[in-house]
Amino acid sequence: MNELDDYSLAKAYGQAMFELALEAGSAEALCDELDFISEVLHAEQELGYFLHTPFISSREKIQVITSIFKEKISDMTLDFLCVLSKNARFGTFEPIRQYYRKKLDEHHGLVHAELIVDRQMDEQAIEKVKQKLEHTIGKKVKVEMIVDPSILGGVIINCRGKVIDNSVRGALRRAVSHIKGIR
Repeated sequence: MNELDDYSLAKAYGQAMFELALEAGSAEALCDELDFISEVLHAEQELGYFLHTPFISSREKIQVITSIFKEKISDMTLDFLCVLSKNARFGTFEPIRQYYRKKLDEHHGLVHAELIVDRQMDEQAIEKVKQKLEHTIGKKVKVEMIVDPSILGGVIINCRGKVIDNSVRGALRRAVSHIKGIR
Protein backbone atom coordinates (compact mmCIF):
# COMPACT_ATOMS: atom_id res chain seq x y z
CA MET A 1 0.00 0.00 0.00
CA ASN A 2 1.39 3.44 -0.85
CA GLU A 3 1.47 6.64 1.22
CA LEU A 4 -1.57 8.10 -0.55
CA ASP A 5 -3.62 5.02 0.30
CA ASP A 6 -2.40 5.18 3.92
CA TYR A 7 -3.33 8.87 4.09
CA SER A 8 -6.78 8.20 2.60
CA LEU A 9 -7.35 5.43 5.14
CA ALA A 10 -6.12 7.57 8.01
CA LYS A 11 -8.37 10.40 6.91
CA ALA A 12 -11.42 8.12 6.60
CA TYR A 13 -10.89 6.44 9.97
CA GLY A 14 -9.93 9.71 11.66
CA GLN A 15 -12.97 11.52 10.29
CA ALA A 16 -15.30 8.72 11.35
CA MET A 17 -13.83 8.65 14.85
CA PHE A 18 -14.03 12.42 15.14
CA GLU A 19 -17.69 12.50 14.13
CA LEU A 20 -18.58 9.68 16.54
CA ALA A 21 -16.70 11.33 19.39
CA LEU A 22 -18.31 14.72 18.72
CA GLU A 23 -21.74 13.09 18.70
CA ALA A 24 -20.95 11.34 21.99
CA GLY A 25 -19.52 14.52 23.52
CA SER A 26 -16.16 12.87 24.10
CA ALA A 27 -13.91 14.41 21.43
CA GLU A 28 -11.31 15.70 23.93
CA ALA A 29 -11.29 12.49 25.98
CA LEU A 30 -10.87 10.34 22.87
CA CYS A 31 -7.95 12.49 21.73
CA ASP A 32 -6.32 12.00 25.13
CA GLU A 33 -6.85 8.25 24.85
CA LEU A 34 -5.31 8.15 21.37
CA ASP A 35 -2.30 10.07 22.72
CA PHE A 36 -2.06 7.60 25.63
CA ILE A 37 -2.12 4.62 23.24
CA SER A 38 0.55 6.25 21.10
CA GLU A 39 2.75 6.71 24.17
CA VAL A 40 2.28 3.05 25.13
CA LEU A 41 3.15 1.90 21.59
CA HIS A 42 6.30 4.04 21.58
CA ALA A 43 7.35 2.85 25.04
CA GLU A 44 6.56 -0.81 24.33
CA GLN A 45 7.89 -1.31 20.80
CA GLU A 46 7.39 -5.07 20.97
CA LEU A 47 3.66 -4.44 21.31
CA GLY A 48 3.73 -2.31 18.17
CA TYR A 49 5.56 -5.05 16.25
CA PHE A 50 3.07 -7.62 17.52
CA LEU A 51 0.07 -5.55 16.39
CA HIS A 52 1.60 -4.84 12.97
CA THR A 53 2.71 -8.33 12.03
CA PRO A 54 0.53 -10.20 9.54
CA PHE A 55 1.64 -13.54 11.00
CA ILE A 56 -0.55 -13.25 14.09
CA SER A 57 -4.31 -13.58 13.78
CA SER A 58 -6.54 -10.59 14.41
CA ARG A 59 -8.32 -12.63 17.09
CA GLU A 60 -5.07 -12.97 19.06
CA LYS A 61 -4.29 -9.27 18.56
CA ILE A 62 -7.74 -8.27 19.78
CA GLN A 63 -7.29 -10.43 22.90
CA VAL A 64 -4.00 -8.68 23.68
CA ILE A 65 -5.44 -5.21 22.98
CA THR A 66 -8.39 -5.95 25.24
CA SER A 67 -6.24 -7.32 28.07
CA ILE A 68 -3.93 -4.29 27.98
CA PHE A 69 -6.37 -1.44 27.38
CA LYS A 70 -9.84 -2.53 28.61
CA GLU A 71 -9.61 -0.79 31.99
CA LYS A 72 -7.67 2.20 30.67
CA ILE A 73 -9.69 3.52 27.72
CA SER A 74 -13.33 3.96 26.74
CA ASP A 75 -15.30 1.26 24.96
CA MET A 76 -15.43 3.47 21.85
CA THR A 77 -11.64 3.67 21.65
CA LEU A 78 -11.23 -0.02 22.46
CA ASP A 79 -13.69 -0.90 19.68
CA PHE A 80 -11.72 1.34 17.33
CA LEU A 81 -8.47 -0.50 18.11
CA CYS A 82 -10.21 -3.82 17.55
CA VAL A 83 -11.57 -2.66 14.18
CA LEU A 84 -8.05 -1.60 13.14
CA SER A 85 -6.74 -5.02 14.14
CA LYS A 86 -9.56 -6.93 12.49
CA ASN A 87 -9.04 -5.02 9.23
CA ALA A 88 -5.23 -5.33 9.37
CA ARG A 89 -4.92 -1.54 9.56
CA PHE A 90 -3.01 -1.06 12.81
CA GLY A 91 -0.14 0.39 10.80
CA THR A 92 -2.28 3.46 10.17
CA PHE A 93 -2.88 4.16 13.87
CA GLU A 94 -0.36 7.01 14.14
CA PRO A 95 -1.55 8.86 11.00
CA ILE A 96 -5.14 8.42 12.22
CA ARG A 97 -4.21 9.87 15.62
CA GLN A 98 -2.49 12.82 13.95
CA TYR A 99 -5.45 13.44 11.63
CA TYR A 100 -7.86 13.24 14.58
CA ARG A 101 -5.76 15.78 16.53
CA LYS A 102 -5.80 18.09 13.52
CA LYS A 103 -9.60 17.81 13.20
CA LEU A 104 -10.04 18.55 16.91
CA ASP A 105 -7.76 21.58 16.67
CA GLU A 106 -9.70 22.84 13.63
CA HIS A 107 -12.93 22.33 15.56
CA HIS A 108 -11.51 24.67 18.21
CA GLY A 109 -10.47 27.24 15.57
CA LEU A 110 -6.78 26.36 15.68
CA VAL A 111 -4.83 26.35 12.41
CA HIS A 112 -1.72 24.20 11.88
CA ALA A 113 1.39 25.63 10.25
CA GLU A 114 4.69 23.96 9.42
CA LEU A 115 7.76 26.11 9.82
CA ILE A 116 10.65 24.52 7.94
CA VAL A 117 14.05 25.92 8.87
CA ASP A 118 17.67 24.94 8.27
CA ARG A 119 18.51 24.85 12.00
CA GLN A 120 16.76 24.95 15.36
CA MET A 121 15.12 28.30 16.16
CA ASP A 122 14.73 29.65 19.67
CA GLU A 123 11.27 29.92 21.24
CA GLN A 124 11.21 33.71 20.91
CA ALA A 125 11.75 33.57 17.12
CA ILE A 126 9.10 30.86 16.73
CA GLU A 127 6.65 32.91 18.79
CA LYS A 128 7.30 35.95 16.59
CA VAL A 129 6.49 33.95 13.42
CA LYS A 130 3.42 32.49 15.14
CA GLN A 131 2.13 35.94 16.08
CA LYS A 132 2.62 37.23 12.53
CA LEU A 133 0.73 34.23 11.13
CA GLU A 134 -2.08 34.69 13.65
CA HIS A 135 -2.35 38.36 12.74
CA THR A 136 -2.39 37.56 9.01
CA ILE A 137 -4.84 34.64 9.22
CA GLY A 138 -7.01 35.98 12.02
CA LYS A 139 -6.98 32.66 13.88
CA LYS A 140 -4.89 30.93 16.52
CA VAL A 141 -1.97 29.04 14.99
CA LYS A 142 -0.18 25.93 16.19
CA VAL A 143 3.36 25.94 14.77
CA GLU A 144 5.32 22.77 14.14
CA MET A 145 8.99 23.41 13.47
CA ILE A 146 10.80 21.04 11.13
CA VAL A 147 14.56 21.25 10.80
CA ASP A 148 15.76 20.55 7.25
CA PRO A 149 19.37 21.64 6.59
CA SER A 150 18.87 21.10 2.84
CA ILE A 151 16.94 24.39 2.55
CA LEU A 152 20.32 26.12 3.15
CA GLY A 153 18.84 29.02 5.14
CA GLY A 154 15.70 31.08 5.37
CA VAL A 155 12.30 29.56 6.04
CA ILE A 156 9.46 27.71 4.34
CA ILE A 157 5.97 28.15 5.81
CA ASN A 158 3.23 25.66 4.97
CA CYS A 159 -0.15 26.76 6.27
CA ARG A 160 -3.70 25.95 5.14
CA GLY A 161 -2.46 24.38 1.91
CA LYS A 162 -0.35 27.37 0.93
CA VAL A 163 3.44 27.33 0.83
CA ILE A 164 5.59 30.42 1.28
CA ASP A 165 9.13 29.52 0.29
CA ASN A 166 11.66 32.09 1.53
CA SER A 167 14.48 29.56 1.70
CA VAL A 168 17.87 29.95 0.09
CA ARG A 169 17.24 26.72 -1.83
CA GLY A 170 13.94 28.13 -3.13
CA ALA A 171 15.58 31.41 -4.15
CA LEU A 172 18.29 29.49 -6.03
CA ARG A 173 15.68 27.40 -7.85
CA ARG A 174 13.75 30.51 -8.85
CA ALA A 175 16.95 32.18 -10.06
CA VAL A 176 17.91 29.15 -12.16
CA SER A 177 14.40 29.01 -13.66
CA HIS A 178 14.57 32.72 -14.46
CA ILE A 179 17.98 32.37 -16.12
CA LYS A 180 16.81 29.40 -18.17
CA GLY A 181 13.77 31.42 -19.26
CA ILE A 182 15.95 34.28 -20.54
CA ARG A 183 17.87 32.13 -23.00
